[in-house]
Amino acid sequence: MPIVMAPARFAAARLIRLVAPTLRTLVLALLALSASRGVAAVEPAETPGTQLERFIRYVRWPNETSLQHPWRLCVTGDATKVTQHFSGTRARNRDILLIVPRTPSETTGCHLLDLRQTDASALGAWLDAVRNKPVLTLGHDASFCTRGGHICFAQDSVPPFEINLSAAQAAGLRVSARLLARESDDAPPP
Repeated sequence: MPIVMAPARFAAARLIRLVAPTLRTLVLALLALSASRGVAAVEPAETPGTQLERFIRYVRWPNETSLQHPWRLCVTGDATKVTQHFSGTRARNRDILLIVPRTPSETTGCHLLDLRQTDASALGAWLDAVRNKPVLTLGHDASFCTRGGHICFAQDSVPPFEINLSAAQAAGLRVSARLLARESDDAPPP
């Protein structure tokens, strides 16, 4: 005696025929709504907080697994300009603590040192204070990398930043190949 499954198969096909037009209409309506709001066409601009999170995600510091405290982001210049960008920012399950050192000697304990607001005449002293120490430095233009900085941002340029890999390695920092690949395009991180 053969097993008959035809009624169940027909019931499933009938259900699909009934639901398919409704699902198709719903999907088309959602696509139209997202397009009218610009969701599909416009990528959100990368903020300083997401840039920072990307660098922390793809750079490894020596002995970082034993560290229990937050990431220490040291920023020179006006703290009020940067506080809004990093408020509540986390990276790799750790908070980011914003520190504003007044002198280069106050950079002890920093994981990252943002020198983008530093006067060009004072830049050398700040870089000397952290040279060959595990502190990821961020600054403007290629001359920053030439002077020993690690991440060099270029305004209105593709790629949006360059990495001085030899200086980063001399500081004991390991830069992931994923960040090196991202240096060549300006799409947001995966």
